[in-house]
Amino acid sequence: MTDRGIAEARFETILAASEKDLRPGLTAGSAFALGLSVLILAIPPVVAAFGVWLILWSGFAIIATVIGLVLLVMAWVMLPPVNDLGTEPVGRGDVPALFALVDAVSDSMGAPRIDRLLIFPGYNAFIGHFGRRRCRVLGIGLALWQVLDREERIALLAHELAHEINGDPARSLVISGAQHTLESWIEMLAPDWRSDGFEEISDDSGQSLARQFMALGAWLLRRALAGHRRLHMRDSQRAEFYADLLAARTAGTAAARRSQEKLVLRPYVGSLLVRRPGASTGAGHTLLAGLGDAVATIPAQECARLFARMEEEQISADASHPPTVYRLRFLERHAGLTGHFDAEGVDWDAIAIEIGPFLEPCGQALLGDPTLL
Repeated sequence: MTDRGIAEARFETILAASEKDLRPGLTAGSAFALGLSVLILAIPPVVAAFGVWLILWSGFAIIATVIGLVLLVMAWVMLPPVNDLGTEPVGRGDVPALFALVDAVSDSMGAPRIDRLLIFPGYNAFIGHFGRRRCRVLGIGLALWQVLDREERIALLAHELAHEINGDPARSLVISGAQHTLESWIEMLAPDWRSDGFEEISDDSGQSLARQFMALGAWLLRRALAGHRRLHMRDSQRAEFYADLLAARTAGTAAARRSQEKLVLRPYVGSLLVRRPGASTGAGHTLLAGLGDAVATIPAQECARLFARMEEEQISADASHPPTVYRLRFLERHAGLTGHFDAEGVDWDAIAIEIGPFLEPCGQALLGDPTLL
């Protein structure tokens, strides 16, 4: 059976599942992924322990000590990387009205409150744990935020916050840590190597031969990473549908569907960036401030083309997100949900004022590099 056939069969079971059954539990795949993750994370301490044992067992003999120290350095390099944002998020004192909204949505869902907010240029959103203290950070892409109406923004926040309570195995400390560890090992061996093949080995270049061994190691690790993802990806995709359902129960099915549909319009937003003139002072603010109106007036022919492309979207066995067409069909199955979140107390004007200072720098970033979208 093809990937699409498998995906269709899985999707039919999801459509028929009750809300209780939709939330992933401990399955054979996720349990195996958990066990494999423990083994991956155990490699650095085992290497370090062997290095220490070798030094002590040899009585600090020169050769054994050198080997032991090399093993200790290797263990240090192989430790799981700190998941770092690379930029400083904002706290409650910086955008209190926006934090009040996010906290209210979290409380209404029974989800834990976030610690920090990252406001960035892109046309997406995320939630994750970063730093050594695993600070819970919600990222809001301004390009997406600006094209959503108020109800759709609630749906977006609810979907991201749902990832903290939807049982996604990929977001557990052990499994995500193992995945980041494998990715860091691949990056160390071949930081610029992206193909699935190998370069031709040159007999007269020892350096080239060394690169080939490193590329081989990276290739093997990439296969291991893909296998690791496949073990839990079925449960992760199931959790994504559950997050969509929680968003619909919070903001209403109609708002959840509209927010999904606007994600389909991302290529059109990208085309607006390309057609923009040079990034003069104020151009970034003008771009993002007018993005909602620009998307609202998208030509019908272009909109139809983008939705036709969505319908042809193929399923990937190791993709964390199911195709948008499946997610929209899933929400149709749960049509009629009006949402339990009361948005009457939201101070949208205060939120707009807090967002204002971010429009110019984020817009300028997009004008300078449209790939940030």
